[in-house]
Amino acid sequence: MTEPIWRNWEDYMAGMFEAGANPAHVTAAAALLRDPDQFLEAATEMVREWPHAAFHNLRNMWTGRNAWVGQATCCYSLDATGVETRLAWGTLSNEEQRQANRVAVMVREAWEVGRSHAQAIPGL
Repeated sequence: MTEPIWRNWEDYMAGMFEAGANPAHVTAAAALLRDPDQFLEAATEMVREWPHAAFHNLRNMWTGRNAWVGQATCCYSLDATGVETRLAWGTLSNEEQRQANRVAVMVREAWEVGRSHAQAIPGL
């Protein structure tokens, strides 16, 4: 039997989909999401370091791409699970959530531009 493709995704291997709610991870995730500069830097690095998960989660227009960027970044940077990141999200003010979403959009758009450029280069 063939192993499911998602078992090879970096976010899955890092434990993003595990259960758990460590209060320290929730606090750290909230702090990261509240800091647009730090979040942008960490998210950009995550997308670069997790190319398989990024490809599968950012190419589909019908998924929660902003949410994935936030959850994957917190997992990559802080070992926070998706549950912990969602709990952290609930502690942010509406304005902090808007700022974090703007960062996620910037990261997605940069990934899309880079992907389009890579597809235009023969052999990639």
